[in-house]
Amino acid sequence: TMGELLVSDDEGQTWDTLYDGTSTIHRVLQGESGNIYFGAGALCRSVDNGQTWDTLLAPNPSVEFFYDIMEISSDSIYASSVNWLTGGGVYRSVDGGENWECVLQNYGVTALEEASNGDIFAAGYGLFDQMQNQVMVSHNRGDTWEVVLSKIYFQIQDMTITPDDEIYLGAIGVLYDNVGIYFSDDYGENWSRIESDIITNTSEIHIIRALPDGKLYTCVDSYTGITKLYRSSDTLYTEIPIISISHDELIAYPNPACGYINLSRQQSQAAGEVRIIDVNGREVHKEYFPSGQTSIRCAVSSWPKGIYIARFFSQNKPQGYVKFLVM
Repeated sequence: TMGELLVSDDEGQTWDTLYDGTSTIHRVLQGESGNIYFGAGALCRSVDNGQTWDTLLAPNPSVEFFYDIMEISSDSIYASSVNWLTGGGVYRSVDGGENWECVLQNYGVTALEEASNGDIFAAGYGLFDQMQNQVMVSHNRGDTWEVVLSKIYFQIQDMTITPDDEIYLGAIGVLYDNVGIYFSDDYGENWSRIESDIITNTSEIHIIRALPDGKLYTCVDSYTGITKLYRSSDTLYTEIPIISISHDELIAYPNPACGYINLSRQQSQAAGEVRIIDVNGREVHKEYFPSGQTSIRCAVSSWPKGIYIARFFSQNKPQGYVKFLVM
């Protein structure tokens, strides 16, 4: 509702107000930490189940609105926004919301999703004043971004990524030729539009979600002005996450590691490089992987204790990843 966040503890029979403001609430998220977030003219958080709220981020509440929130950990939080003067973008905090930096600027971003290998996808209206580059991906937790999909006069309102890394986009407005549901099963290399008797070329998709039951849910607004909620009749994906996105999976040993870590791959044909990042997305090491070589060794004795992610890239495309612990 307009500025009001409600909660029910009796299956919807009665409702209590958790928050009452003046700006439309676009997204509500309860993170794995237990914290509750909502995005409106400000990004707000509650650590006490909605009894009190703190404003984490509010650059310009009159023109900039937060559309999506993603909690990687209690320290690593991402938020996306649309600014009607300058575009908006993606904000990142690596200290639990105390400090923020804009890691993707001048883009209207309505949706954020994390793939199974840790890559972050951002989707929305695209580059400000140009209506292009609507889907971006970051392989390093937001430090740099690459274009995945660019389409003139295309407005993405929502995005969801299944545990199988299938990407679904929901588009609205501008041109009928560009509305509806779009789908990619190859990490964004190719896209197709899904059409049926229900989802047609005049269906505007405001919400699209892949839920744990393996089915797709979508909120559709047609040219009749009637909004309906639909669910796919078939199970479209598996609930079990995929460990690696390709056959070139990495293996880390010893794990946990103290003095060194060995990174081994099952396939040795392609050359590439290994990039290692910490849990906050900062790249801590990069090493070339020659063609035909199956393993490398990295010294980690000077690294801070914690979890790290090693990713293998060939021709600048992600081919596999592994997590390991430094003790």
